[in-house]
Amino acid sequence: METKMTANQMEHKRIQLGMEGVVNVARVGLGGGLALFWRSGWDVRLLSYSVGHIHVLITESNGSQFYLTVFYGHPETQQRHHSWERLRRLSYSIQGAWVVVRDFNEILLSKDKRGGRE
Repeated sequence: METKMTANQMEHKRIQLGMEGVVNVARVGLGGGLALFWRSGWDVRLLSYSVGHIHVLITESNGSQFYLTVFYGHPETQQRHHSWERLRRLSYSIQGAWVVVRDFNEILLSKDKRGGRE
């Protein structure tokens, strides 16, 4: 079952969670769909986004800064190199601390895989 949250639903979720802000990138088809919520005390500047990433610069209330990228690797193996290239291009603009989170869609150990071909 495919579900897409409208802007109003995402705003309702932000309020329900007690968050100050949200950046949402809707999913396309069955893949993707990213959201970044944050509490007060952070100044969040959106630098770029796509169906596979949200890239922001966060300034904390004490003045320290770091980059945060919410990342979703392409679900199709043969297309995943585009995801890694996007991450590589983002890295060129980083000056300081950088955190990358979410789903890389990569399996490092075969024991972590369930179903499908070996």
